[in-house]
Amino acid sequence: MIWKIFTKKTYTALTEELKEYIKINNINTIYLCGIDTDACVLKTALDFFDYNLNIKVLKDLCMSHSGIDYHNYALILLEKLIGKNNII
Repeated sequence: MIWKIFTKKTYTALTEELKEYIKINNINTIYLCGIDTDACVLKTALDFFDYNLNIKVLKDLCMSHSGIDYHNYALILLEKLIGKNNII
């Protein structure tokens, strides 16, 4: 397996460089985890969803600097917005 690192400078990880990589490599499912479920993870998940990708948020591999309540609120929003089955 070859690892590639993408740098982001905003809330979302879905940069133009990543979009191109996804397209070239015919990727249709993304497994997402990260820090700040209520900010970066939420924004990135919604952007992947809007980009018509199958997005799976790995809830046990996410957390928020603001605490567990913000993490849990973000998961509730994600369940509503991208579907309960996409939060694993």
